Amino acid sequence: MDYWKLFAEIVGFAASGLFLYSAGLTDDKKLSFFYTLGCFILATHLFMLEAYAGGMTTLLSAFRNVAVRYDRTGQIKHWFMFAFIAIFGYYCVNFTTWYALLVPLASIVMSVGFIYFKKNGLSVCIFLSCMLWLMYGLMIGSNSIVFLEVSTIFSVSVRFFKQNELIPKLKLRMRKNSIKA
Repeated sequence: MDYWKLFAEIVGFAASGLFLYSAGLTDDKKLSFFYTLGCFILATHLFMLEAYAGGMTTLLSAFRNVAVRYDRTGQIKHWFMFAFIAIFGYYCVNFTTWYALLVPLASIVMSVGFIYFKKNGLSVCIFLSCMLWLMYGLMIGSNSIVFLEVSTIFSVSVRFFKQNELIPKLKLRMRKNSIKA
């Protein structure tokens, strides 16, 4: 492994840490902040790997998260959604590899999640986006993206259980079942 690839993976693992931290948070504002920071660092990782489609789309995702936070009119979210759909459409027509379509599609899913959903809906969007990114990471040979997506799927599962207070409900059900037995 050359040193540039190693450095790129270190940057990718730094982004992974931020995404993992954000995926486990139940506060959507904190999740958005750390997720946005992770997008900036992940874009750097992708540019270092010369995965320009992924890098540009991820950078645009970071800007989307920042812009939506300060938009009082609610109109900017529609512009970013249009931009991601346009990028996806461009890659549908001009792709050189099928997996170039995955990142713009994942960005559409995450835009829907961050703009229109909260709690469980956002968790589902993160999960679907992770599946698309996992395939992309495997195709470009990014160990940090593969690690990130597998770990994020686990983190989002924890987020889902925390949000819905399923652990106490499971414990209560197990207790009731043991009393009946």
